[in-house]
Amino acid sequence: NMYEKIYQETEGNTFFIVEYINSLRENREMDIMTARINDILKSRFIGVSEDGFKILNIASIFFDYISIDILAEISGMDKLKLLDILDDLMKRFIIKESNNKLSPSIMFTHQKLREFIYNKQSTSRRQILHDRIGRILENNLTGDNRDIALYPKLIYHFSKCGDIESALKYNIKLANFYLDINHELFPILYENGEKNVSNPCLSNDDSYKYINNIEEQFKKLRKTQPYTKVTAKLEIAFYHMKGRYFIRQGQYEKGIQLIKAMIDNSLRIGDINYALKGYRQLIFYGIQTRDMRAMKDNVEIGLNMAKEHGLSADIGMFLRLYGLYKIMNKEYVYAEELLKQCINKFLSIDDSKDRYCMHIAAAYSYLGDIRRYNMRFQRSLEYYDKAISLCENKIEGSSLAIFCTRAGQAAYDAGDYIRAKDYFLRAIQVYNKSDSIWGRGIAEGYMTLILITEGYYKKALESLKRADEYSRKIKNPYEIGLIFRIKAEIKYKMETNKELRKVFSGYLCQDLLIYCEKGIRYLESSNDEYQVDILKLFMDRCYA
Repeated sequence: NMYEKIYQETEGNTFFIVEYINSLRENREMDIMTARINDILKSRFIGVSEDGFKILNIASIFFDYISIDILAEISGMDKLKLLDILDDLMKRFIIKESNNKLSPSIMFTHQKLREFIYNKQSTSRRQILHDRIGRILENNLTGDNRDIALYPKLIYHFSKCGDIESALKYNIKLANFYLDINHELFPILYENGEKNVSNPCLSNDDSYKYINNIEEQFKKLRKTQPYTKVTAKLEIAFYHMKGRYFIRQGQYEKGIQLIKAMIDNSLRIGDINYALKGYRQLIFYGIQTRDMRAMKDNVEIGLNMAKEHGLSADIGMFLRLYGLYKIMNKEYVYAEELLKQCINKFLSIDDSKDRYCMHIAAAYSYLGDIRRYNMRFQRSLEYYDKAISLCENKIEGSSLAIFCTRAGQAAYDAGDYIRAKDYFLRAIQVYNKSDSIWGRGIAEGYMTLILITEGYYKKALESLKRADEYSRKIKNPYEIGLIFRIKAEIKYKMETNKELRKVFSGYLCQDLLIYCEKGIRYLESSNDEYQVDILKLFMDRCYA
């Protein structure tokens, strides 16, 4: 956008705006560092002392504000003397105090002043300063969510000094923060898990850009540096990131290949943390495709490994997944026992209600599933609501959408359509902010039935098409079977509803019996006998 570019370059300075427009009129490149501007900028620094230039040279290395403490550390200057120099530079309106509330900081009054000083320094001097600043900022890392603000600065300084490996390291850390929230169904949250880090819901395109950008950086690293243990660790983190993305998108072959390579590499260098992350991804693949063998094998390996190394949080995660496996195997009593163990394990960890609240919520949601599968719908809603309440004031990710979808199913099957609609609308709202497709077909499928009840047939058809698309993409037998069940109900209603038949006849062109048979075939392997019974009821009417 031309206007945006002009504003960014000029920051509203009238002289710069005029020069910029003159450059455009003369068909010059959109770079306003003309001879006239250089002369004007040069004149702003007349009378600045040698120490003043020393401070400005260091300050220009930062792209935004610079802490006075860091400025003192790099310059080696006495703080009182430094403050006198800064006061002089402020009087000349070259720098100003920034609004950074964490520590006293300064910044240039205009980016063009910073660029002028920066460009006057030699390349080697700039690289040395960038490296030194990067190392100082590294020492300021705290290991919590405050580090997120430092990662872009570290990436910037290490990229500028040519330290590709360190820049890649922090690029992966930054990407992992956003992708963990979006790509982990039940992420571990930083500190209080509050929405204090810009609520990072990413679209599918945004996620792909993060991954593609890091892949390009890896190519540069491989060309310029030998393969080291540090490189191996970065590669493991990247394989996990990319493999998880593919599994999430239903591209299982690509995803599994990367995750298995990542597990092998992790075990080879003794990185148990990432090996366990890999086993969890293989379990998620098993959940999505209902591959019970993949689930069982990887749950048992992961749980035993977590116990062997005394990793309480990982034990809790694998207990939850083991509980889910038992639910899918219809061993409800054992499943409930495992889920309660999971909750107790997380509650025994310090700050568990904040950091691991999503995992605790997931366990309550699975307890709700047990009751829903046994047609105790009202009781299941109590557990779903508890799971949803644990997500309140947290980052809204796919986990909240899943809980709302499950609650919507229970409310709908209990005949409370108004309450069900509220749950589904909230689920779809969250899905629309992210790239998650897990359970999305179910939410859209049930919304189809609700829209039909309300008489919005065309909207219902669009919702059904989306449900079809998402269920096919994720390749989950339960979701596919449920959509056939929904199609069967619509087909049955079409027999007595002329308007409904007119809208849906082009899309639902098979016989009712076919939808019933396909639905039963997919759903019989699931636990939702209630849905199978509904399809059998429709089949009986076909034969009547």
